Amino acid sequence: MAYRDQDSIASLGVVLDGSAAPQAWVRGEEAWFLYHREVLGHLALAYDTYRLAELDRACARHLVLLLPTVPALVGDHVRTLTRWVSSGGGLIICGDPGPLAELAGAWADVTVEEGHVTCAPTGPWQPAPDVALRAFGGTTLQPSGDAATLAEWVRDPGGLGGQAGQATAVTTRAVGAGMVTTFGVDVWQTLVRIHQGWPVTGDGVPPEDGTAPVDEGILKCDDGIALSYERDRGLAPTAKAFSTPFRYETPPSGPAPMFHRPHADMWRDVFAAVLFWTMEKVGRPAGWLGYWPVGIPAVAHMSHDSDGNTDDSARAALDAFEAADVRVTWCFLHPGGYSAEIYKDVIAAGHEPALHYNAMAESDLAYWGEDYLAAQLTWVRQVTGTDSIVSNKNHYTRWEGWAEFYLWCERLGIQIDQSRGPSKQGNVGFPFGTCHVTFPMSDRAHGNRLIGVLSLPMQTQDLWLTNVIDNRAVFLDQALEHHGVAHFLFHGRNIVAHEEVRNAVLETVAEGRRRGMPWWTSAEINAWERKRRHVRIVVARSDDSLVVTACTPQPVDRASILLCVPGLNAGPTYRVVSGDGEVRAVRRHRRRFLELATDLAAGTSTYRLASE
Repeated sequence: MAYRDQDSIASLGVVLDGSAAPQAWVRGEEAWFLYHREVLGHLALAYDTYRLAELDRACARHLVLLLPTVPALVGDHVRTLTRWVSSGGGLIICGDPGPLAELAGAWADVTVEEGHVTCAPTGPWQPAPDVALRAFGGTTLQPSGDAATLAEWVRDPGGLGGQAGQATAVTTRAVGAGMVTTFGVDVWQTLVRIHQGWPVTGDGVPPEDGTAPVDEGILKCDDGIALSYERDRGLAPTAKAFSTPFRYETPPSGPAPMFHRPHADMWRDVFAAVLFWTMEKVGRPAGWLGYWPVGIPAVAHMSHDSDGNTDDSARAALDAFEAADVRVTWCFLHPGGYSAEIYKDVIAAGHEPALHYNAMAESDLAYWGEDYLAAQLTWVRQVTGTDSIVSNKNHYTRWEGWAEFYLWCERLGIQIDQSRGPSKQGNVGFPFGTCHVTFPMSDRAHGNRLIGVLSLPMQTQDLWLTNVIDNRAVFLDQALEHHGVAHFLFHGRNIVAHEEVRNAVLETVAEGRRRGMPWWTSAEINAWERKRRHVRIVVARSDDSLVVTACTPQPVDRASILLCVPGLNAGPTYRVVSGDGEVRAVRRHRRRFLELATDLAAGTSTYRLASE
């Protein structure tokens, strides 16, 4: 829950019909649109929520409104929104525009279960995504003559909704002094489905090329991948050509296609670009807190899994991490085998102790279930002498069901889980579409609420041994481009067995630093993300100045306040005339922002920026 200053008006208003979610549940559907809370929460963009009965108040207070789903509007509501848009408001509609179709200049046409979407080369985004984006749910749109198409559904093999060719997915229309943009794509369902995949109830279906044999009888995260092996993978630019038939062996004799783009992060780019583009168009400045402190474009993370639990492997890992000058999140596997000295030395070296939950039937406690997780959490606290264990990764990325595991973690006090990643050569990279930490959503049985456990995705295990070194640059560069986390896992038993894996540790740390990415532990990422989400930033115009107000319950050092300023691309530059901070232009979410770099004290801080 973000820190709220009720006397300040946020740059965005969200109108949500309180009956929409219960109605979806009665129909046996998930209320995907509730995920807008996570999208805006991770963006750390202040917003105020209104019930449908408060529509007049929302229109009076805001220049930009978001409808996560179109509520049950009557004639008066439609007329109110039409007047508001015509007088200069910016409206963003998600889903079937329904009674707002005439205002939007777009009518719902054919329901889409899944497909791909391409973005126009010119539009709110600069530049457009370089691949067709995987999408789940929504509708094709029939635009009116004065509505522009921003994105199109493209025909997947077998057709789209029975139609051939392309169909409109996102539209925008100027209405008087305002504008309406409509997402036919179900952005919320798309994000959740890519992030959390399909429920894991059996083996996944492997690709025909033999690069990801997930059907080995072990239930795990990548059995539920929602991205397409056929359409959503690619090779590293520096890798050799993919040769067939593929021989699955370690170390690999050649490259395998990987999930080379974070599709969910690119959808967040698209949504955020439309949001801030709308604000610029209607003249409403806004502010949000950058994903990392000032001067940090992205973060790298290294984890270590203690499979085998031998002292020799632990010593080899400690030596490699010391040589690389990196602190890692050390996931301890039950049943233990390390000597007591190893646990002490790991912690003394500054590594974060964490759990490596074992559900592989390797001990009397190594089974899938909340009680087994709780028992292993108690064990790792005892052997490490650490009461505060906040991080976990599941051994072999074991997984069953959908979001139940996150609920177990929430009840047991695990704050961040890093299980969602690949187990095969052909699904490394971004199999769950993201390099960002996010809060997962529960199913409708639990109210489609956000679960208080961060999910930290993983890109790869044991470079050189499990996939080619060429892939590393893709993982780092995509995390850098999307300002997320590049997560590399290594095992001590592979470090001690293969000099090439040890070298990969040292080289990977150096490559991350060369790109300006510091190496943070999982606990540090968790603490920072939770802190930044409590900051509320409000921006207002005052003559030729911007007044920025930041409210936070705790200090935030090196805060990166990102300001959406209408006319920034072609207009004046700004300087700080009141308050302690510095400004510069930066790019985020495919748009240009003004960054106010400052140290935020607890409470309220105010800054004035004057144009030059």
